[in-house]
Amino acid sequence: MNRKETALTMFAVCSAVLLVISLGAAVIFNAELKRIQSRKAEISKRLKQLKEETSNFSNELIDVNKLLIGSETESAEVEQYVKNFTEGRDAFAKFIGNKNYVEHYSTLMDLYSDLALEVIFWRLQYEQKQVDTQLVDQDLSSKDRSFSEIQSRKEEGVELMDLSTNQPLAEGKVGGIRNLKEEIKRIEDDIRQKTMELDENITDMNKNYENAQKRLSSLKDEYEQKFIPKLKTEIANRRRKIQELKEKIRERKTLLDLEPNGEIIQANHVLGYVWINLGRMHGLRKGFIFKVFQYSKGGVRDFKGKIEVIKTDVRLSQCRILSSYYRNNPLVRGDYIFNPFFSRNKRVNVVFAGDKPFNRLYRLSQYQRWIRNLDQIVSDKVNNRTDFLIFLQDYQNRKEFEDAKNFPWIIFMKESEFLDYMLK
Repeated sequence: MNRKETALTMFAVCSAVLLVISLGAAVIFNAELKRIQSRKAEISKRLKQLKEETSNFSNELIDVNKLLIGSETESAEVEQYVKNFTEGRDAFAKFIGNKNYVEHYSTLMDLYSDLALEVIFWRLQYEQKQVDTQLVDQDLSSKDRSFSEIQSRKEEGVELMDLSTNQPLAEGKVGGIRNLKEEIKRIEDDIRQKTMELDENITDMNKNYENAQKRLSSLKDEYEQKFIPKLKTEIANRRRKIQELKEKIRERKTLLDLEPNGEIIQANHVLGYVWINLGRMHGLRKGFIFKVFQYSKGGVRDFKGKIEVIKTDVRLSQCRILSSYYRNNPLVRGDYIFNPFFSRNKRVNVVFAGDKPFNRLYRLSQYQRWIRNLDQIVSDKVNNRTDFLIFLQDYQNRKEFEDAKNFPWIIFMKESEFLDYMLK
């Protein structure tokens, strides 16, 4: 009996386990199916958008072709015409008759555009005259047909004059013939005059067109021989200058490239104070810490100690001597003072690359508060106004570090250097 109950219990447990596994698999399958369906819907939506964008692009391309060449398809004749006359844009009449016309243009493309458009202008005039000539030819054809009809009517009138049975009708025909002859003569004279005028105009247009072509060719040769070599030399010189400037800009500045902020004008080691030539009018505030140095041989900065601003006046400030590194070389009048986070009448912009300081005694929020207490700016992102980038932990993998590489004027600063100007 115990074995049977044990077997039934085992069977029930196995069934329950299989049921749970089946339910879990069903849930997972349903979730995966919903995700696939959602992805399919997104892909279908995106495909529909791409089809609409393709259709819109095709319509825009057809509109552009219509606008450019008057047709939905490209025209070889239009392409050839654009190829022949695409060198110019402005009016050739600017310099016709002016002996010093070359001086009005600083580049070859300016001249080419003037000449080419003048050629186009005369070409269009010539084509217009050709159209007028065709219209006159059509008018002549019409007049020829009228003349043929008149000749026919004239012959008919002569025949009627011989008719003795209908004399009044014959006389009317003769009068009509005289009027027709006068009209024919007038039309012929008018056509002859218009034809002569058109021939003269066409001759003038051809002559102007040929002269413009000759002048264009002459000026192109003159520019190629005289001005183009000069322009090429100027371009080469400017490119070399640009390259030199780029290389100079790439040289990243360091703290040693910055000028000192001011100097000590009075020192009293008995009282432990010095006075500097900076005050409120320069943007100085209480709490700034300056490092004191003097220039030694070779222009090297020899740092002598640190001072803290405790009282500011309009043009000068009183500072407490925090430290003096050498007993035999104390802080004296004429020594220079320096703090990279102070700039006369300008707020310094600082960005921290990282969230955790190397020094575990401090937090990033403390660093930011120190900068703001000095009335300077703390930014989260690097831009063209950034002055300093301070390295914290894992700064090499930070976006701020990569962005700062694009701005050579941004000074990179270690955390220890930063603390040297913040801590007393």
